[in-house]
Amino acid sequence: MKKMLLALALVFTFTLAACSGSSPETPNGTAGDTENYLDIYHTNDLHGAIVEDDDSLGLGRMGNLMLTKKEETPENTLILDGGDALQGSALSNYYEGQSMIEIMNLIGYDAMVVGNHEFDWGLSTAAEYFKEGGIAEFPLLGANIIDDETGQIPENIDPYTVVEKGGRTIGIIGTIGYGLESSIAPSAVEGYTFTDPKPIIKDHAETLRQDEGADLVFVLSHDPDGINSYALSLEGDAKIDAIFNAHSHQNYAYTDGTTAVMQSGGYGSHVGQVTFTWDEFGLSGVSAQTLDERDSDLLQDTHPDVMTLINTYKDETDAIFNEPIISTPNEISRTELSIWIAGLMAHATGADIGYQNGGGTRNSITEGDITLGVLYDVWPFENQIKTVSITGSQVTSQMEYNVYHTDIETFESDTLYKIATNDFVFDQDRAPFMDGENIVETEFYIRDLALEELELQSEVFETFSVDNPYQIPVS
Repeated sequence: MKKMLLALALVFTFTLAACSGSSPETPNGTAGDTENYLDIYHTNDLHGAIVEDDDSLGLGRMGNLMLTKKEETPENTLILDGGDALQGSALSNYYEGQSMIEIMNLIGYDAMVVGNHEFDWGLSTAAEYFKEGGIAEFPLLGANIIDDETGQIPENIDPYTVVEKGGRTIGIIGTIGYGLESSIAPSAVEGYTFTDPKPIIKDHAETLRQDEGADLVFVLSHDPDGINSYALSLEGDAKIDAIFNAHSHQNYAYTDGTTAVMQSGGYGSHVGQVTFTWDEFGLSGVSAQTLDERDSDLLQDTHPDVMTLINTYKDETDAIFNEPIISTPNEISRTELSIWIAGLMAHATGADIGYQNGGGTRNSITEGDITLGVLYDVWPFENQIKTVSITGSQVTSQMEYNVYHTDIETFESDTLYKIATNDFVFDQDRAPFMDGENIVETEFYIRDLALEELELQSEVFETFSVDNPYQIPVS
């Protein structure tokens, strides 16, 4: 009877730990009790969220939580990133992600997985930071990314990493979503294949436990949930103890049995935390939560060391990014800006219609000054503009997939029309553009074209409006 009561008590204790979030300010143990608990902090889809704004905590505040914990209890603290970290803001793009890597080094990240936007400058650009002797002090993971030429994982990328914390061995497998090539400009992902991560996860989990002596195995996946049900079903040496998702920018955290599952928002909106606890009988609990400034005092302040580094980049670039180009009296939505840039592409190239994918325009523009930094936030990607002639029926077939701008009311099915769009849209297999006539890779890039247009408008108009006539000459 005593043994039965003890077993029931242990089950009850574990259930409470799994269902409740542990406060980041009061970890389940003390700094000297390194075998009692492990905290894992997680970020994903940061997109260069270095500076805080209305939607982002910024790395000054996120770093205050993570770096403080890493300094106070290094044997109890692990920091992971789910990819899409480097591309997406002026202060990161200007340095091609190097600024992000250096801040992540300072914070003390232990691993990062390849996201689809790590391909935007060419995968080799991001991977170069992680080569032996490179600037990154943590590994870049991608177990299911294959270089078609070699049949192997690309150079400077690892399938997994092993970390020792508090006398325990933790194995971390990194994967990207199966089929996520469709979220990357075809020219940037050409020569790479993303294989099914599921059997790879199982094989590496078993290797980590059997050969590396891993006590815990995590999957760091740049994928919303494609591997979750499979990973949760694995048992024995293949068991997965935590699944860290990314890509869809969702915010959730929960436990399924003894496995934690989470995705920590996007653009620096949240920091995820998973906590494992042990007692004299073994693993006693696992909890998962995502945190913002309402949940943690440490997220309400910035870390002085992180801010010093951030300010060095700002000092170098403020004059470039913060000089007003023109102002706007009203907020301009992402949809309005997508239609406007589609029309600008068409106007500048003498095309009959311009297309812009909604995801290619990332932000609205608020009332006030428009700067180059604002344009980086709105159009962060280095998209080249291409033109081609296709039939009217093909023109109309693409209207349901993209935002567009045209002055033509009716397109004749068999008549050829000149279209302009960005290379991400142009190169998609489902689109008819690559089979069209008179393909031209222009010298225009979307953000540069927008900058030139706004500079010209500032000489003619007091303020910017999407209804202002385009000023850029037709090439």
